[in-house]
Amino acid sequence: MPKRQGERKFGLCIGWDYLKKCRYSAQRPRPRHAKADPEAQQEFKKNCTKKLETRSFVY
Repeated sequence: MPKRQGERKFGLCIGWDYLKKCRYSAQRPRPRHAKADPEAQQEFKKNCTKKLETRSFVY
């Protein structure tokens, strides 16, 4: 099978250098707090949006 044009193998360090040149940064989600209550957070989100919908903003 013929080799595809432009296909090269290189090490991980060189690959990382290319990503840094493209201004890539390793990102990951923020950690969750151990005492966080997902049910309370969902309830807060529901109530918060209802309160925002009933308010009238004046600019």
